[in-house]
Amino acid sequence: MTRKFLFAFQCHLDNHGASNLVVDLIMTNANHKVFLETIELGIALLEGGNGVIQVRFDLVTVKPRMEAETN
Repeated sequence: MTRKFLFAFQCHLDNHGASNLVVDLIMTNANHKVFLETIELGIALLEGGNGVIQVRFDLVTVKPRMEAETN
């Protein structure tokens, strides 16, 4: 798989909510098997250092927490 294709595929998955799904499942799922599979999906989304996915994870996890702390 070429680096360009990997990047495009990761962004495609992100555009369809994969990054949000990873965060939601990690935060809410008590099932160990689902948790492990979710971590693997997150790793696959970040493979190759995809900056778009890194920013998305930041927006989904860090920003809301920072906003909650300032309110």
